[in-house]
Amino acid sequence: DLIGFFIVCICLVVCYTLELYFLLGDNFPEFSTFTKCFASLFRFIWGDSDFSEINDYDSKSFYLFISYLIFMIILMFNLMLAII
Repeated sequence: DLIGFFIVCICLVVCYTLELYFLLGDNFPEFSTFTKCFASLFRFIWGDSDFSEINDYDSKSFYLFISYLIFMIILMFNLMLAII
């Protein structure tokens, strides 16, 4: 069960990484490469983020980050609790 959880978690992070890389890669240095974008998304989970800069650039990007945080923090945490 735990292996399935990690597969779903990695798939979600990779999908959001690709989406943000193509959406914001040209305008923000932390999203300029796939690996930087992947690392930035893990930092966003832990609260190390600057939403005002992203919100000033584009409101779609801000809502994309909010959806990422909802999926990763709330849904994945509840899935982990259901497994354990």
